[in-house]
Amino acid sequence: AARKMEFQAIGIAAYAGSRGRLGEIPGFWFDDMTEEEIDQLKRALRRFERISLQAPSEDVPLFTYNRGVQREALRQVFFSIEAAWMLGARLVTVRANPKRGFELKEYWTEMAQVFREIGDFADGCSLRVAVETGFPDRYRDYTQLFLEIDHDAVGAAIHIGELGAYLPADRRSDGSAFYNDLLMSLFQILGSKVFHVRLSDASGPEWAGGQAVGS
Repeated sequence: AARKMEFQAIGIAAYAGSRGRLGEIPGFWFDDMTEEEIDQLKRALRRFERISLQAPSEDVPLFTYNRGVQREALRQVFFSIEAAWMLGARLVTVRANPKRGFELKEYWTEMAQVFREIGDFADGCSLRVAVETGFPDRYRDYTQLFLEIDHDAVGAAIHIGELGAYLPADRRSDGSAFYNDLLMSLFQILGSKVFHVRLSDASGPEWAGGQAVGS
């Protein structure tokens, strides 16, 4: 569909079998693909000027007390970066997550260190990594995270329709104007650290995100 509509950019999930608000999320497990399937995918992607991959995050949290799970999460992120390099992509999006039972300040330094490690790996593949909006789930913490990471290859991925977490409870009824002001302030504060933007929609009063554009 993206090809028929002559889009110049495309984002692909580096995983398969997951479902979102709009149904099953199209994607692939790169290590399950045959050489022929990889070649077919490469040919299909040639017409796009910009390609990004979304690394797995559901069920494999980067931040957890369980070191085995964390190592597997990192492995899958690194593998997504390698897949992106092989497909000619420029960027991989990743997600932070709340560490169950811990306050953010308790693993803030760990979070920055992990994303720097991911940034080093991406830089070695001549790619960049973008941390998606949603978590940290406070506006100030999310914007401050990139100062803490301080890595040229790590920036922000802003999901237009998924900013509900950053709306103060007493401002949720203020309508789309306040939502748009919040969005613009994110761009202004992060500036060149905005590496990626994904378009989706949201609607009040709860501002549930991830909806089809125009819904």
